[in-house]
Amino acid sequence: TPTQSSTPTLTPTPTQTTTPTLTPTSTPTLTPTPTATSCAPDIYEPDDSAAQANPIPTDGTLFSHNFEPAYDTDWHSFQAIKNWTYVMWTANLGSQTDTIIFLVDMDGSTVIDMDDDGGSGFASLLTWTATGTGTYYIRVEEYSNTGGCLPYDVGIRASPPVYLPIIYRQYQRPYATTTPTATPTPTRTPTPQPTACVPRWLYNVPVPDLPKGVALEGNRLYVGLFDTSSLGVIDTGGPSYLRTVPSVGLGSNGVAVSNGKVYMANRNSGTVSVFAAADPQTLLRTLPVGSLPFGVAANATRVFVANFGSNTVTIIDSTNDTIVATVPVGSQPTLPAASATAVFVPLYSGGGLSGVRALDNNGANLGYVQTGLGPFAAAYDATTDRLYVSHWGDHEIDILQGSTLTPLDRFTTPGRPYALAVNPLKQRLFVVGAANDAIYVYELPSKIHLASLAMQPIGDAHGGQGIAIANNLVYVPIYESRHVSVIHDQCP
Repeated sequence: TPTQSSTPTLTPTPTQTTTPTLTPTSTPTLTPTPTATSCAPDIYEPDDSAAQANPIPTDGTLFSHNFEPAYDTDWHSFQAIKNWTYVMWTANLGSQTDTIIFLVDMDGSTVIDMDDDGGSGFASLLTWTATGTGTYYIRVEEYSNTGGCLPYDVGIRASPPVYLPIIYRQYQRPYATTTPTATPTPTRTPTPQPTACVPRWLYNVPVPDLPKGVALEGNRLYVGLFDTSSLGVIDTGGPSYLRTVPSVGLGSNGVAVSNGKVYMANRNSGTVSVFAAADPQTLLRTLPVGSLPFGVAANATRVFVANFGSNTVTIIDSTNDTIVATVPVGSQPTLPAASATAVFVPLYSGGGLSGVRALDNNGANLGYVQTGLGPFAAAYDATTDRLYVSHWGDHEIDILQGSTLTPLDRFTTPGRPYALAVNPLKQRLFVVGAANDAIYVYELPSKIHLASLAMQPIGDAHGGQGIAIANNLVYVPIYESRHVSVIHDQCP
């Protein structure tokens, strides 16, 4: 499983060791001190306004600054989700540093809240629940405004709201029973509604092991079960779990369907197991591929296996299960996406600056484009010829034209984005946020963030590696919680 390396543009510092206290203390009158020796501004400068604000993730990572010159202010921008709670604080202050932190609204000027010494000593601490979804800002100032290389760290941590579905998901979905007398439903207080219906969680389908990749064919959902190295089969019409089919290999990972067959990568064996898609999913054969096969993508005649350990893609002809080619593509290919004539391969490259390579059905190189830090997963929408690429390193989604690899747009997600998929019927993008145990939903092409749907623990190290959509239903393997969550992307 890829390990994220540090982002060059924002250098994390060690997590604070002192837990901030919520009890604010007054700031004592500062005794004048000799003028400090000047020094070079910190690496984030210029960041003296909302327009110059540097993005900061909301996972608690700390970033180091200093106040230089006098009256220096430091700005960060962050993505907030309505009803999520955000704690923002300063830490690791220098002996002469006294911070004041301001929370600034989406207009870049209106101050929502501020704090001087709510943290430890002269450190600042703010807790805020977002009233809207969008880009907000934090501004940090020094109390004395003297400058002089006064150091401090700043960080933000997000917490999702506790929605009722989380409570339901602790239990099995109850069977319907006859109720003699209907209980009147209390009148709900009207609340503002978004212009589009927000997708909603429906239910969970338990599976017997840790689910990784998923693929759909008709009314069957195929799930790679990692620890037992087997294929799980779900009847989506039930929904119900039907059976577990053993494979010959270790560490089931990516799954794809082509030509009436299911192809599942065995990550720790360097092989792909081939099953009949029809019940009872008989194991047909096992094919050798490269080292650490990770993601699998397919079209009508080809299966593409990203070999993370050997920096190659193995192409299988699904009409006869022969190896067409094994092609070098670049460092650490992860979760690819296929069109009818090509495959798009994100190259993780240790979390560093990298991109996406495209190959045709026979392995010919169609091009390469640099996209960002740690490309992890790709999703292709044939109806719009749009390719979406998630990035671990900078928490962004890149949008490209699939046929030309031309970069078109990019946007930031609330946390590290993992697997992603497009619902072509609604033109919505679903992104697995495994580190935040959430599914982020975006309207296309506007990129409006419609919702972040809270899930049970997904697992940020090994989870978040699969998602499948059909008929306005979204299927997400929830790795740590051992089930597949089903989301309904349609108005009631």
